[in-house]
Amino acid sequence: MILWIDEFGEAHVANDLDDGMIDAINNSEAVFYRFDTDTKKYQYHNGTNWITIKEG
Repeated sequence: MILWIDEFGEAHVANDLDDGMIDAINNSEAVFYRFDTDTKKYQYHNGTNWITIKEG
């Protein structure tokens, strides 16, 4: 499950990223977060890959 916040600050939920969502990331129109159940860490998507959010 992916939580995403659009350019208006509204939160949405999606099951997977699509091309339109990747475009929104690259155009700085949205941010996307998920909880990785394998690593037990939160991640954000940078338009190419999921990046683990470092604690601290």
